[in-house]
Amino acid sequence: MKPFFSLVAVFVVAFAPAVILFLVALNPSRRASITDGVRQWLARNWVRVEESSFSSAMIRQPPAATMAIYAAAAVVSIITAFHAPFGEPLTDLFHEGEYLAPRLALVAPGTGPPLLIHGYLNYLPSQFAEARCGGDAVIACTRAVNASLTALASFAFFGCGLALARSRTDLVRVALSVTAILVLINGRLTDTVSLQQGSPAVRDLTLLVELWCLLSIPGRSARGADLLASLAGLIAGLGVFWAYNRGLVGVLTIGVWSVASIVCGRRLTQCLAPVAGLLLGLLAGAALDPVMWLQ
Repeated sequence: MKPFFSLVAVFVVAFAPAVILFLVALNPSRRASITDGVRQWLARNWVRVEESSFSSAMIRQPPAATMAIYAAAAVVSIITAFHAPFGEPLTDLFHEGEYLAPRLALVAPGTGPPLLIHGYLNYLPSQFAEARCGGDAVIACTRAVNASLTALASFAFFGCGLALARSRTDLVRVALSVTAILVLINGRLTDTVSLQQGSPAVRDLTLLVELWCLLSIPGRSARGADLLASLAGLIAGLGVFWAYNRGLVGVLTIGVWSVASIVCGRRLTQCLAPVAGLLLGLLAGAALDPVMWLQ
């Protein structure tokens, strides 16, 4: 199935309930009854729903402590992403060749765009390395670019975990847990091919940044929450072009988040902001590479 038709299917599954709930929400009394019913069910079966209970501990930390935590996260992300050597010979044309499609001429010159297996990640790093390095160093430079993107994905993974912390004790636990995950998965990989297939890795970047934005919304001002929700939707739209499979998961996440926001009685602008950002991201991705949209 082509990615375009997969995207249409995800839209139908994710946003059909959102449209129905939005129409119901136009009736204030019906919306209030649905919201009260959901809150009562959650109070009986799960957790008390209060906006203040979801405030991130990171917001309450002193600026110096916050900067220290994120600095440590950056160091761990860089170490686990850059420890593999970049100068090894190219031996795996299947797993690494997909990241070097333009360089390896998998599509004959003048016949069309680069071969796209996952999305933008298949050729943007290679094209950037070609422009900056060129010559025989382009493979090593492409590996370095992918390692940088892996470090960013790892840092976003840290951000998702830290956004869930409720206390200083939670911050320590989250930081240690994420560090252990990165060391045990990416840290033990000894070659660049395995690291590019690691977790988190290049293809996870947009999805993790999107989740970080959504998890950072609680405790923010109305304007800050709307901006983060819009940014999450924008990244989800671009993520469809960055990596098809992760991008479709990101679109579904925006749909579920919007439906949950409507059901929980959040402000209408906060419910619709990620959808508007998503549409803008899809249009931007299609404008950047219209040929890719049709593949």
